[in-house]
Amino acid sequence: MRAVAGWAPAPDPIRTLQPMAQVVGPLVFTGAVLAMLAVGPVALAVVVVIGAALALADLSALLGRVGARPVLPVAALPALVLPVLVAVVGADDPARGWTWLGGVFAVVVVAGFALVLVFGRRHGVVHALGSTFASALLVGLGATSLVLLHGLPEGAVWLLSLGVLAVAADLAGPVLVLALGRREVAVSALLTLLAPLGAVAVAAVVLVVTIGAPLEPVVAALLAVAVVVTALGADQLRRSLVLDAGGERRGAGVGTGG
Repeated sequence: MRAVAGWAPAPDPIRTLQPMAQVVGPLVFTGAVLAMLAVGPVALAVVVVIGAALALADLSALLGRVGARPVLPVAALPALVLPVLVAVVGADDPARGWTWLGGVFAVVVVAGFALVLVFGRRHGVVHALGSTFASALLVGLGATSLVLLHGLPEGAVWLLSLGVLAVAADLAGPVLVLALGRREVAVSALLTLLAPLGAVAVAAVVLVVTIGAPLEPVVAALLAVAVVVTALGADQLRRSLVLDAGGERRGAGVGTGG
């Protein structure tokens, strides 16, 4: 230990479990997606596009604050156009929707570099291209995958299972806060992992028991792990962007709709 006046060891990593208000948006979106399962792929694609537009706007604003704003017309192509295109093309044959993925993302790459050449940008080119391609991939592919998943055999079951697991991950933190009778509570970093993992594990067991095939136990376990990793990873990414932009360090480790 260094003998420096006023020095103290750094505290353990702390997160803050936020109240239910922090996850209302993701829960509403998940509910809307599940509601569209009974309507059809085009209606589902429209709801997905609305969610993708909000996510893209939020991500663009955060990236802009750190000097890496994406080129929105390029990033919006897979996020706002591809889901509807896949739904329309694959209306009769869902397998046809998959054939558009490679082509659209190839256009995104070419368009991104073309805009750099046309406008002659010199500063922050790498950041702009990186944020554009990352936004297109994360938001666009994520949104389109929901439509593609719906087109698979028993796709409605897969989307329902994914939605239930995602809701379980989002609600883990707020439910714990409500159980403790507080507006928010600081917890160790370990609990920010164990809380959603436990909630998703319980939800996965319930799904396997109630649904059965095609959600076999091994598949359900892999899907649960993927949901937890994605939720926590997305939450950590957003928190890092907020910190880089000079925002307040607000922990959102559990149940914040990551």
